[in-house]
Amino acid sequence: MTFITDPKRYRWDRDPEYIRNRNIIRAQRRPCARCGKPIAYDEPYWLTVNGRRKINPRAFVAGHIVSRAKSGSNALGNLQPEHAVCSLRSGGSEGARSPNRIAAAPVHPGLSRW
Repeated sequence: MTFITDPKRYRWDRDPEYIRNRNIIRAQRRPCARCGKPIAYDEPYWLTVNGRRKINPRAFVAGHIVSRAKSGSNALGNLQPEHAVCSLRSGGSEGARSPNRIAAAPVHPGLSRW
């Protein structure tokens, strides 16, 4: 089976601005912005364990501070060094998992809010 990619499809991870800024962050070798632990900059992103490909949880990822889903950019000021697992945990919706977010009060099914 041949793998065919659509050349018209936009790939944010191949954006020249993102690649340039990711390389700048990688050269700084800072710790993870989410957990503060050191990042394994020299280890590969993918590991093969028992014949299966798995993401290396300690690998480097240039994570977005304001997610692309919330109209964040690939600018250097919007990227930070993260572990792959920390980046996956944060997801594309930083507001949904933020500890400072105030949850809406649950509404009883038989009552209206107003």
